[in-house]
Amino acid sequence: MNSHRIRACFLSLLILALLSVGGPASGQGLAPGASGEVQEGFVKQTPGAVKARKPQVCYPGLNSEQVPAELFAVCVPDGFQYHQRGTEHVWSDGKGLDLVVAIQVKMTSADDALALIVPFLEKSGARIERLPDSRLRYFGETSRGMAFGRHQHRFGALVYSVCTKEHPDCAMAEETARSFSNSLEFLEPVVVPYEEWKTEKGEHVTVRVHPEGAAAKDKEWLSREYDKGEKAIRSALGLGVDQNPIQCFFYPDKGLLKTYTKRDSGFAIAEKGEIHSWFGSRSDRQSTGHEMTHVITFRAWGEPTEALIGEGIAVALDQSGRDLHKEAAAMLANQGGEFSLASMLGEGWFKAPPEVAYAISGSFVKFLLGRAGPEMLAELYKAKDFGVALQSVYGLSLEEAQKEWLATIGR
Repeated sequence: MNSHRIRACFLSLLILALLSVGGPASGQGLAPGASGEVQEGFVKQTPGAVKARKPQVCYPGLNSEQVPAELFAVCVPDGFQYHQRGTEHVWSDGKGLDLVVAIQVKMTSADDALALIVPFLEKSGARIERLPDSRLRYFGETSRGMAFGRHQHRFGALVYSVCTKEHPDCAMAEETARSFSNSLEFLEPVVVPYEEWKTEKGEHVTVRVHPEGAAAKDKEWLSREYDKGEKAIRSALGLGVDQNPIQCFFYPDKGLLKTYTKRDSGFAIAEKGEIHSWFGSRSDRQSTGHEMTHVITFRAWGEPTEALIGEGIAVALDQSGRDLHKEAAAMLANQGGEFSLASMLGEGWFKAPPEVAYAISGSFVKFLLGRAGPEMLAELYKAKDFGVALQSVYGLSLEEAQKEWLATIGR
């Protein structure tokens, strides 16, 4: 899955969070993770029983709180109450100050995490003061605060504070936010850093494998297989050679994939040119082409406007050799009732059962590729209005396209 929807969902939660306490604000503090004392009056806390690799020390008046599902711990001032708001972990003092941690996936740096908050702050009219080391302070009409980016492996955290005008001391709240962010500790077990992974360079991909497991023994084959897949995808899309190799990371199993990335299925960080997959053996692995297609189409065409097309291309070109039309026909037969392609547009795609959404998307895109080739598909991929583009590019209404596609798959 591409990153655009994950970030959009996060931003919507962030907007709700900020509005619930009055909007953005200003702050002050040292870099997240920088050396420095944890402010007095904090206690390291983690709601739950997860243990850190080593005991986390907080100064008197601070509680060590751990969040088991997210595997992190922070030092929280006495008197702050914890609650969860959507995907965010929030500690409130009851006087107008919130301290928030939002774990984010597909992060390659602390700046990636921090960047997620910037567009909303700019849109809200807040004044932003950018600071070194992946942090900023902001000033809004009704509140002020700080934001910090934190990062580990391929996930990270956006840590931010919101202090409303009703709070008695927002200046001191900046120090509280700084100490809160500096105290955050990811509690993942010790793992082999990416810098120590084994590497195999191909013509158009660079394979990076964890030193343990089957991928480490099969890295030459992986390099050849993914080079072959990359060429096949580019050929199917009518694209020329890309001199910038795709970085392919392979994990021994889903458990380690999740440890490093907070995800248990493969994914692409398209804008960074990375794919991440688990590999048990040549016959027990993720498809060669799905995630590479996300990187290739992003580089060529940008973000897709519809998951139906963005994910459909990735399924259609996954290099698995599956009969996608047969799978879609069987899926529709099992579903029963009337099917409407319109229900797969916008958020409708994400509401459908994943197996249905992917099967239908892959088959429909295969139909479009077969009907008019990649150039017209690229126009549809980039179009802001799917229905209008379908009519102007293919000469079909949505209903006509559905009818023709269903006839193609024998429905």
